[in-house]
Amino acid sequence: MARRMSRAKRLDAFLNDAREGQSILETILGEISGTEGVITREEIDHAQEEINKAENHVEMAKSGIEELQEEIGSWKENMEGANMEHLPKYEEVSECYDALEAAQETLDGIDWPDVSHVTITEDAREEIEAVIQDALDALENGIDEAEQASFPSMY
Repeated sequence: MARRMSRAKRLDAFLNDAREGQSILETILGEISGTEGVITREEIDHAQEEINKAENHVEMAKSGIEELQEEIGSWKENMEGANMEHLPKYEEVSECYDALEAAQETLDGIDWPDVSHVTITEDAREEIEAVIQDALDALENGIDEAEQASFPSMY
């Protein structure tokens, strides 16, 4: 029987999905900003495909973080039900829950751009760069927040 991975290792695996999404956004941002002139329909379509791939990776990460948040939330509730809020362990569990919750909220709040309907103008390239950068910044913040989660030991 395989041993279940620790919560920290599971979080790292989930964050690898988010980091893959981050890498995809960084790559497409570099491709778009590394070219001059009016953006082409092909570039826009490619950018949207890559944004969609990044979003799918982040959705997988969010699902895993939510799973961990539910586990820690259940632990926290059990401690509250046993009037253990005064213990240092409760503080550790609560801080972990809060970090996961903050990460989840930030990742949920990412405004994934839909550039497929962008009108090709001289300013379109900069507009697309800006919305991708906004999504990338939010994703980086969500990853940073999730990395703050410190899982307490059982005892």
